[in-house]
Amino acid sequence: MATEKQFAFFQYLFEQENARGDKLNEYGKNAIALVTGYSGFVLWVAENMKAHLTDYWVRFLFLDVIGFMLIALVAALWATRLAEYQVLNDPEAVVRQFGPAAMADEAFYDNRIADATVATQWNSGVNDRKARWLVVAAALLVSGIFFHAVFFVKALF
Repeated sequence: MATEKQFAFFQYLFEQENARGDKLNEYGKNAIALVTGYSGFVLWVAENMKAHLTDYWVRFLFLDVIGFMLIALVAALWATRLAEYQVLNDPEAVVRQFGPAAMADEAFYDNRIADATVATQWNSGVNDRKARWLVVAAALLVSGIFFHAVFFVKALF
């Protein structure tokens, strides 16, 4: 039978997973800001380099940059979308578990540990998906920056 200290451990795991979700949301906001800012820079450069956009390869590279930035933005937005997280426990369900006789503390903590385990696993899965989308967004942003550098080299030389 579970103790209050054992429950505290599972509650700690749940809280850590929630903190991870908050960090991922902050990373997502930063990714959106970076992609948006760099996209503005790309468009500003294009406006100033219109004369160099005559060669087929230069236009192709520029469109690649725009495509990577757009897809990176979509990936970052997808990562930060609203997600369905699990709460630690449902108070109404907990109350329904009480019967005419008092529930033993050990049984109560057993049930709360089960709730915490399910919620932590669920939230971990949600956070893992967010993290994967943020990795995709970062890879696309880096690819866009790389192609932008190649664009500069090809356009200027």
